[in-house]
Amino acid sequence: MRDSKERIDLVLPPCPLSGSAFQAIEGILQDSSQEFLRILWVDKEDASLLQSEFDLRLTLHLKDREYLYDPKLISRLQGKGYRDVRKKINFTKRLNPKFRRMKMSDVSSARSLHERWRNLQGRSRDFLVDWGYTKAALSNLHIFNEGDIDAWCVEIGRDLVAFALTGPIDEKTACFFVAKTDIQINGLSEYLRWNVYRQLSNYMVVNDAGDLGISGLEQFKRKFRPIGFNNTYTAQLGR
Repeated sequence: MRDSKERIDLVLPPCPLSGSAFQAIEGILQDSSQEFLRILWVDKEDASLLQSEFDLRLTLHLKDREYLYDPKLISRLQGKGYRDVRKKINFTKRLNPKFRRMKMSDVSSARSLHERWRNLQGRSRDFLVDWGYTKAALSNLHIFNEGDIDAWCVEIGRDLVAFALTGPIDEKTACFFVAKTDIQINGLSEYLRWNVYRQLSNYMVVNDAGDLGISGLEQFKRKFRPIGFNNTYTAQLGR
């Protein structure tokens, strides 16, 4: 709602994409005073289909570039391209970390770590886009079966210092959608990611989200040698 007016947006395009679905959307727009409808997240394939198959007044805006990785390459960390990552991991190993599957009894500690992470990162970032969905994922973790969402964590001593959430997209592709660490521990982020990718090594590709336009996050993600990118967009449909 903006300026005391309600508006309709779609988070994702209709699934499956079809002419009848968009005829229904046009009917909704005609019954309202809204001049256009936004789709807040459209992947590259759907964006191409929207442009080629449907007679729509469509405007696309690039939203983000999602990083794609070969998990087997990261599992092995071979070659000079991974030298810095290996160095960081070896530094963290001196602290005797324990990587393991996260249990429901760990969720409270993960929430506390997430709050500390926000407090530290919030000093240097105007926005933290994934704060809400990370919080929601932790709160609803008990709903999902193992294999639908997999949760991992790292302990040092008795402290939970990192956690990650992953899940399958299809038989060949996984999604790595949350990674949070104690940012004061040097090399912990690399250690967490390396171990998670070892768990995902049966997949051909892992989608590891974008970098939010943050140069430091871009530099960090490029250290793991992406094999490609998946562009995502917002779309505006006019009447």
